[in-house]
Amino acid sequence: MENFESATDVKVRLTNERALDEIVQSLADFFTSVDVVRTSPHDIVLTNQNTSKFDGLLYLVRQLGFSLSEVVAVGDGYEDAELIEKAGLGVAMSQAPKEVREKADWITRTNDMNGVAYMVKEVFRKQLRVNIKNENALMRERAESKQQC
Repeated sequence: MENFESATDVKVRLTNERALDEIVQSLADFFTSVDVVRTSPHDIVLTNQNTSKFDGLLYLVRQLGFSLSEVVAVGDGYEDAELIEKAGLGVAMSQAPKEVREKADWITRTNDMNGVAYMVKEVFRKQLRVNIKNENALMRERAESKQQC
């Protein structure tokens, strides 16, 4: 495995659902600097506690000279909730957990129903007006949450 030291997350799929809860707890106990999250009945994601998808998005936005308010973020899992909530337009797939959908500005169709394509068509082709969040408020929230850690 190349560059495993700099990996931000590792996804693991196990077929034994009954053992998964025990494995998640054991990993969390052993690797205290890693968040271990069960993302489906068979999947877990191990993530460095000092990073997130939102951190990656924020880095990319800054490198490219964009404003966070110009970004559309689409996701369907718990690990996507922060970037959906803080992007200029946060979009959740309709199969996303309720907690993720509640953070979204827009809920699109499922993956099986080409939800991303549908959202692009509806929002961009029709130039639908959407409320864009205030980037300064988001940056303050981010700084406050980092200070609390």
